[in-house]
Amino acid sequence: MDEIYIKYWPLLVADAKKRLKGNGFAEDCAQETFIVLFEKLKEGCVFDNEAQLVSFLLKTNANNAIHMRRFLARSNKATDVFIHTCDVPPRAYFEDYLLIKEEQKELNEALKNIPIHHAIATLYHYGYELTYSQIGEILKNNSESVRKFGNRGIKELKNEMLKKEDD
Repeated sequence: MDEIYIKYWPLLVADAKKRLKGNGFAEDCAQETFIVLFEKLKEGCVFDNEAQLVSFLLKTNANNAIHMRRFLARSNKATDVFIHTCDVPPRAYFEDYLLIKEEQKELNEALKNIPIHHAIATLYHYGYELTYSQIGEILKNNSESVRKFGNRGIKELKNEMLKKEDD
């Protein structure tokens, strides 16, 4: 896997920059592509040759870029709508956690280091106890995608927070 990552990372980042018009999320897009590849390999998917692998990577990267473009286009407006219309109170312990200055700073830094669509889905689900269907309606996305974003987001946040503890 390391060899594949080293070999194709620059290609996928360049491809994502072109597809996302250089908006700064190219590395997130490429990262998503490798996550999908890793999951496929874990499920037992085998590529017969390098051409199949490259085709899979580029197609997956293209799909990720499309979803990311759509999500980014909607996220600012959707977040504003959500903030002004949501009548679901946040979990008390989550707010208490965020009120602690040092931990809030660490959480904010960790959120900056994960893909934005993962961060938003995670915060809406775990912070405001919205269902994935509700989040999907707000963000104009299907609930299965939102569920994946939220699950990946929580794993990525845990990893980011563990990195902070190790430093």
